[in-house]
Amino acid sequence: MKLRNTPVLAAILMLAAPVLLAGPISPGQTVVPEEVEDPGYEVEILDSMEGEFSFALGNGFFSGFYETGVLRDPFGLTCEGCLDFFYKVDLSPRSSGALFQIGGGGFSGFETGAAFIFGGDDDEEQVTRAPFDAGRSADGANIAFNFFRPGNVSQIVFPGQQSAYMIISTNATEYERGGLFGMTTSLNQVPQLFLLENVFRPRATQVPEPASLALLGSGLMGMFFARRRKVKPAN
Repeated sequence: MKLRNTPVLAAILMLAAPVLLAGPISPGQTVVPEEVEDPGYEVEILDSMEGEFSFALGNGFFSGFYETGVLRDPFGLTCEGCLDFFYKVDLSPRSSGALFQIGGGGFSGFETGAAFIFGGDDDEEQVTRAPFDAGRSADGANIAFNFFRPGNVSQIVFPGQQSAYMIISTNATEYERGGLFGMTTSLNQVPQLFLLENVFRPRATQVPEPASLALLGSGLMGMFFARRRKVKPAN
């Protein structure tokens, strides 16, 4: 399984599907993220990081690859020259359960919108999943993209599959390290949250915003519990 690099992501952004502007997402609100298209010019990716993850849960094991970064908004989602933050996960076929959520933290005090974009893969066996909706925590800091609706598991990222690129558009014009990236998976109906610290977030220009594992953890887990009902994890 191969990780994406920034030239590949730029190429994907140039080949995407027809545009639908992402709706704004306020603290405590849930919206349907919309698919965005080819911006028609070269995408400026300012920074990115990618790597592997793995953790154990009971008698199960989860692993895969993640990618996250920040780019100058090519979609016109929030404002000209503003920043978008993107996230993506490839779940290893060896994993013991499915992926229900992807989320980021560090957006308190900023206007945001939720969107996604599909990307191809060199491995034809990989299946890309899009989220049903995106929710923002009550304090406005954390945004989670949800791949599960009660009674519908069609969008869940099962082992051997990958998420689409999740995009959080903002009205920020600067960024910094100190944000959080997380994903929620499960085994035998038990949720597990994987968190990565010190990723990209909008730079706070008015009120300093502390990064907190507890804030993102409780925000993502709360959204997870609100949407999971009678779901059987993948074997």
